[in-house]
Amino acid sequence: MPLICTPIRARTQREVIRRWKALKGKAGMAELWLDEIRDLDLRALLKHKPMPVICRGKRALEAGDLGADYIDLPFGKRVSRTK
Repeated sequence: MPLICTPIRARTQREVIRRWKALKGKAGMAELWLDEIRDLDLRALLKHKPMPVICRGKRALEAGDLGADYIDLPFGKRVSRTK
């Protein structure tokens, strides 16, 4: 069965959590636009996720293994990660 993915664009983590709660039972996945969240603490935020999440944006490159189900990376750009 296909999942309905709904984008979430918010300025605060509190707003993201509020929108996640509103989507529960209506969507199967959320696409979270990280670059617009001013108070982003991705590790803490993803502890509240009620559904699978796609993390999108430049900050997704920094996400690493923090609990994101998927990371949306642009095609045609070279990505280099060092630890």
